[in-house]
Amino acid sequence: MRGVRGVRVAALLVALGLTAAACGGGNDNEGASSGGDQVEAKKVGLVFDSAGRGDKSFNDSAAAGLEAAKQQLGDQIETKDLTPNKDGSNRKEILDSLASDGYQLLFGIGFAFAPDIVKSANENPDVQYAGVDVFDNLCTQKKNLTCLLFKEQEGSFIVGAAAALKTKTNTVGFVGGQEV
Repeated sequence: MRGVRGVRVAALLVALGLTAAACGGGNDNEGASSGGDQVEAKKVGLVFDSAGRGDKSFNDSAAAGLEAAKQQLGDQIETKDLTPNKDGSNRKEILDSLASDGYQLLFGIGFAFAPDIVKSANENPDVQYAGVDVFDNLCTQKKNLTCLLFKEQEGSFIVGAAAALKTKTNTVGFVGGQEV
């Protein structure tokens, strides 16, 4: 079910990238092609889970979404992606660094971002944040923090039901990921 979830993450990143590009502020004449005026690119940052690019799963799906947004929007957005150290102890430092570098939309990929993305969002109210699989009640209270959650249990149920229908021994196994 990781593939379906990855496609959803990529689709959300593209949609949010499009939203960030559209939410420019300024007057209605901004970006008009009279006299070669250029609109300043919106800056979108993505911080992977500590596994980083190349995990052939969640992080790669997020990277694909960011790349698709960049490809679709071209010069309208500037993107940057970073990976925290292996223990993830510098997640907030990376988020804060992107915010201070003028990135207007920041994504934190994975549930482990919850405390750091909430703190960074509190300290940088003019920056928009999106946490993939971040569970925090502040997501409904803060205008600059969106929690992107998925109903993983539904996919797990479908896979379990399919396994139950296919078993010839009435035994079904399950291998999980992390204890959370």
